[in-house]
Amino acid sequence: MKLDLSELIKSPGAIIPYHFEEEIEVDGVELLEPVVADFKFSNTNRSIIIEGEFYTSIMAECVRCLEHFKMPLKSAFREAYTRQDLALDAKGNLITDDEDIRSIFEGHILDLTELLRQNIILALPVAPLCSPDCKGLCPICGKNLNEGECQCNKQRIDPRWRKLLNYKKKEV
Repeated sequence: MKLDLSELIKSPGAIIPYHFEEEIEVDGVELLEPVVADFKFSNTNRSIIIEGEFYTSIMAECVRCLEHFKMPLKSAFREAYTRQDLALDAKGNLITDDEDIRSIFEGHILDLTELLRQNIILALPVAPLCSPDCKGLCPICGKNLNEGECQCNKQRIDPRWRKLLNYKKKEV
């Protein structure tokens, strides 16, 4: 969704709230419901500051048991956008020493879908877990230990020491 910020740009010091609810596509991520976001746009006369938070849920895969589960995804963000005409010096070169310049947009249109897509990717967990106490998979047979114990011999012997165990049994 593209948002027209022309009224905000004309009013330095203005703050405008905005509610967003839309289905968007993110490569490699299965979103299970529309993204709901609340924004606050502030005009600092040089930049447009966008503060907000979003909520959605995704289909994730547990890193321990490999089961798919629905995972809520919520995150807050803050972005600073500078109009292209304010980010250039008199010669038309980009001003790079100003810390307020993070992102640049042309004209008065801002793409909120792209902003949310990027923040969803940043909010994805590195190692999603279906529950904090997930037991994972048996390293021997591969059974999901959340469903119950397996019948594997949990006492694994290092193959380098196996000959010594056999030697000890012969003496007894």
